[in-house]
Amino acid sequence: MTCAHCKADIEDDSFYCDQCGKEVLLCSKCGTPGSRRVCTTCGATLVPAKNKASATPVQSAQPEATSSIVQPNVARAANGGATRRLQLLNRNLNLDLEVADGDILGRTAGRFAAVLSRQERISGRHASFRLDPGRGWSVSDLGSTNGTRINGVRLPSGQAHELRDGCLLQIANIEFYVQVSAPAGPTGTVRDDA
Repeated sequence: MTCAHCKADIEDDSFYCDQCGKEVLLCSKCGTPGSRRVCTTCGATLVPAKNKASATPVQSAQPEATSSIVQPNVARAANGGATRRLQLLNRNLNLDLEVADGDILGRTAGRFAAVLSRQERISGRHASFRLDPGRGWSVSDLGSTNGTRINGVRLPSGQAHELRDGCLLQIANIEFYVQVSAPAGPTGTVRDDA
């Protein structure tokens, strides 16, 4: 998107311009950015992008369905033994993302970028995942615009938070059912059947 104030190119999910620092205003009807009170395209009222983003419905998760599958090498404990797998599932979007230690989830970064590239509310580098062999899986928000939540609670940026089997992880407006289980079958494949 182009900033209506300074004409700089900024990410589509920005609330403020990276260059001039001014708040991004969007048309409440057509979504066109503007710098005044009304849209020059359709005449509707402009609202702050953060207000428009909060009105975006959450794509809720259901633990079934698996048409987009991305599998990493299964993470291994320091002693060489296989550890628990982390899967993020969203039935509505037909996503099954098998996360590896160190993975980044984002629209433009990480192994899942191709699958998530059309999800406008997810930041380019949204969240990262870590596996501590003694403690389990954790997620950290990477300073995303629209936030990361566990069971509805927004996470502070840059802090690791535990992920448990059965919890709901919300990345912007996309909700994933978290499944932690023992590894099964052959490893080392990366698939995207979408």
